[in-house]
Amino acid sequence: MMETCFIVSSQIDETSDAEKRVLSSLIDSALNGNGAIAMSEFCAWEAANCPRLFNGLHCWIVSRITECSSVSVPKQGIHQDDYLLNTSLLWLLSTTLSSVFTNQQTASQSYPEEKLSVYQLPVWSLLYDSNHQGLSMNRFEHHLFHYKGPTLMLISMSPNILLGVVTEEEWRESTQRWGSMNTSVIKILPKLEILERGSNMIYLNQKTRGLPYGLHVGSNVKNPVIAIDKDMESVKFNQVSGTLVEIEVWGCGTEQERQQQQEQKRWEVQQAEQQRKVKLPGQWDDNPDKALLEIAGINVNHSERGDT
Repeated sequence: MMETCFIVSSQIDETSDAEKRVLSSLIDSALNGNGAIAMSEFCAWEAANCPRLFNGLHCWIVSRITECSSVSVPKQGIHQDDYLLNTSLLWLLSTTLSSVFTNQQTASQSYPEEKLSVYQLPVWSLLYDSNHQGLSMNRFEHHLFHYKGPTLMLISMSPNILLGVVTEEEWRESTQRWGSMNTSVIKILPKLEILERGSNMIYLNQKTRGLPYGLHVGSNVKNPVIAIDKDMESVKFNQVSGTLVEIEVWGCGTEQERQQQQEQKRWEVQQAEQQRKVKLPGQWDDNPDKALLEIAGINVNHSERGDT
């Protein structure tokens, strides 16, 4: 049933191995180690974890009744296996996350009847990919800062664990924890599980001395759910250490928010270039600092001071 929902929603003919792992994670989460569960248990699990699980299938059924186009999947919304965010994970997250991250209308909203037959996967922009841009805190901050839309961070670590962190606040360094009520930590592989959701769960510091360095996510200050060191060499998940394999961050906001970030980065580059072009003082004899020292009675001409 879940694979049918995915195939109908994404309009693909077959699933890759990576996509099958995501679907298995979803099924294992629903069954929770059991061979079968009661309908009431499944409905409770769906409401808590994937409240929009059947949206795509619902649109497909309506389209067959009304003879309208059922699913719209933009090409830029399809991510191949060279990224952590493949098509099945994109679909899975669209069933789990708040509409703040997916820009999808909820069932309670009123919209034209023909919209009932149209389902569209969200379109997200890749902000940071450690495989191509380097696994370092400086590169991470460079590519994330000044993006004002909501974001999804995917963290791949050994052994075969995939985690997700979503927040609608702009990323920043701070000695205080930050994040809105929609901030969430999700274990995606090997079994889907929403670990924590709430405000003030993100902490990022690599400059302020006397405070912990690195990236921490979780409400427990002493034992965060995720802790990544400032060199991005190791990661702890629920206090168990592992190797940090890969990080991706996707912008879940509008195209305008992405363009504003790029404009800000171009402005910073221009400012840096202008600073490099500022002429340094010329000869020491023409330096205003020398004149000030001489006014104060200090002889700055060492050859005239009789120094040996």
